[in-house]
Amino acid sequence: MEVKQKGSHEEWGHIASVTFHDLRHDFAHRARSAGWSLEEIAAYLGHQTKDGTPALATTGRYTLPSRQQLKEHIQNLPG
Repeated sequence: MEVKQKGSHEEWGHIASVTFHDLRHDFAHRARSAGWSLEEIAAYLGHQTKDGTPALATTGRYTLPSRQQLKEHIQNLPG
């Protein structure tokens, strides 16, 4: 919340609805794009099962590709 309060009136329209959870999703997408494995992202975000293994299903939801990402990948398929 402190960061949001520092936003200008002009910026407020862009950041008013942003939550901490949104930022976690954004980080997960950026990390995945940078080549991090799901296991690495899960560890960093604290996604783990009761037995301590990475909760990949949870992390997978954080890193689902956007329609635009899928479209770009389809366009880059050979053939």
